[in-house]
Amino acid sequence: MTLTDLNNRLFEQLDRISGDLNQTQLRDECHRAKAITGIAKEIIDNKRLMLEITKHADECNLPSKMLPASLSSELS
Repeated sequence: MTLTDLNNRLFEQLDRISGDLNQTQLRDECHRAKAITGIAKEIIDNKRLMLEITKHADECNLPSKMLPASLSSELS
């Protein structure tokens, strides 16, 4: 999943909450939205950390081969 996919999912959830729902459906969608936003926050925080690591490695002139492969594949 890319950050664009995540953004799209968040807006889809917003559309569902804004729709014509009865009280029970709205409660269920709000619970789902809370779970989705919690997971989204963790994904965004993880991406932010990966970016910070890459920035610091660049500032220290570390060769990219010294970084974990997961960083180079995630940020490329």
